[in-house]
Parts: sequence; structure tokens; C-alpha cells
Amino acid sequence: MDTVLFNLGRFLKDEFQLDLLVGSENYPRRLVDYFNIQVYKENRLDIARLNYASNACRNYLKRNKPDLLMSIGQPHVLGYAVARAGKKFRIPTLIRATGDTFNEARFARGVLRRIKKWYLHQVLGKIAYENADYIVSVGSSLKQILIEKGISQEKIAVIPQPFDSDTFQPVDDREKTEAKKKIGLDGTKKCVLYSGRLSWLKGLDRLSTIIEQVIAKSDRFQFCLVGSGELESILKKQFSSSVVVMPGSVPHETIIN
Repeated sequence: MDTVLFNLGRFLKDEFQLDLLVGSENYPRRLVDYFNIQVYKENRLDIARLNYASNACRNYLKRNKPDLLMSIGQPHVLGYAVARAGKKFRIPTLIRATGDTFNEARFARGVLRRIKKWYLHQVLGKIAYENADYIVSVGSSLKQILIEKGISQEKIAVIPQPFDSDTFQPVDDREKTEAKKKIGLDGTKKCVLYSGRLSWLKGLDRLSTIIEQVIAKSDRFQFCLVGSGELESILKKQFSSSVVVMPGSVPHETIIN
């Protein structure tokens, strides 16, 4: 989320005044160059953060009248609070949708957790999308999921997953080979790199099927899955380390280098 906010700040700071509501003083200091940061303390007993998010939006809007209220993540909680507050104070709202959270309950352990996740994602999440004025969907497949849930396609805009072209630039074949060897990959094979949460929410269940199909047809490919998540142990058991390399969570600076 730090990277998302950092890029958003860089892109918009010259045209907009940006206020950022956070739940603690422990935020990345580089964000102060782009945002007016306002801290609204979270209550540790507020496990789902719903009361915190609602109170933060309400208190902010009592003192400010922004042109737009935006939720960056967690649409089932933060998006819900933003959409409801926007309706009450008559401020346009936008929710950023990055993954299919509607089926989270299927992967929860225990009946109570399953009920909680069902309510948060199926009920509150849908209310959030229904009440938002605009939705930014990262990818067209997610837009289709939202439409199938009854969300109006007229208010959904699709954007690709952005990247920083100043940081990530093409290199020649020799540099590619050396980079692969440096992190323990086979320099002679094509490498498919994934970086992010190892979760069904990010499509890793589908990726495992794709990996099986690829290695069944060719031995010229290897996969490097950077990150951690609930599917990490499953993927490690499913594939040999010679085919799928999984270094775990890696700092952004290390990935760049």
C-alpha cells in the first residue's frame, strides 16, 4: 500500500491537494512530500477497523469539504466507510478495487471466521460498491466480476496495474543471465516472475495450474514467485525448487536491484 500511495502522490501532487487519513503515527515518512497526513487513532478492540474508518471519515468531513473521497484498499471496510460518509456529506466517492474479495469466506478456517468474512466481503463489500459514485478496477476481469454482482458498469473504469518505467528498464541478454545467476536461477532458462501476495485473491490458484501446464510441455521455463501468503506452503510442496523458486518476502529495494 505504501508504494500505491507513493505513486499516487507523485502523479497527482501538482494538480491536487492530497489529504491522507491514517490510523497511527507509524506511516512511511516519504509520503509527507505528497500528502497532508492526518492521524485518527485506531482502537485495538475494533478488529475489523469499521468503527475507526467511519469515525475518521466523519470527523474529517466535519472540518473539510474535499472534491473527492477515495478508498485505496479494503473496500469491504474502508470503502464501505468512505461510500457511506460520502452519501451523508454529499461528497463524490471513489473505491479502488484490486481483487475479487467476494469469496474470501470460502478460505477462512472455522465457522465463526467464515461467517465474519462472509458478512464483511459479501454484504458490506457489495454495499460499498453500490454506494460509491466511481470504481477503479485494476483489470477487466475484476470489472466483469463486479458487474456479475450487480454493480453498474457505467461507474467502473478499468486501469492496468501501473509500474515505474524510470525504475524498471529493459536489459540485454547478458545482463539478464547474470541477474538470474545472482539470485540462484538457471541463467539458460526463460524466467516468469511474479511479485506479490501468494494468495488465491491474486490468482495464484490459477497460476499453479498454468505452471503445471507449462512444465508438462517444456523444460525451458522456470518460475520465480516473490512474496508470502496462505498458498506459499502449498506451492512449495507442489513444485520442485528447480522449477519454482520462492524466496519469500523481499524488500522493494532488493527487487529493483
